Amino acid sequence: MVSEFKKGHKMAKHNRFARGTGVYTCTVCGGRTRETDPDAANHRQCAECWTLAGIENDISDGHHMLAEVQDETDSLRARIVARGGTDWWATEVIGQV
Repeated sequence: MVSEFKKGHKMAKHNRFARGTGVYTCTVCGGRTRETDPDAANHRQCAECWTLAGIENDISDGHHMLAEVQDETDSLRARIVARGGTDWWATEVIGQV
């Protein structure tokens, strides 16, 4: 639950991430992201692009059909676009199916 701020209350400024660490630009979608998944961070990808790449591998390996994972991929793509990333899935994956 989010608490409401009283009128005139100002939030304290806190910087939880040191410049150059913790936050980076995803090499796939170009969106700004935080280090939330160690595997994704090692490849300089956001967690959403990392997950979509895994789904793409599963589809290409014949483990899933695109229709089976549509809801999950739509949700991940929406999160990418919401933080300023490019929807690469639409052209690189859907365009090939």
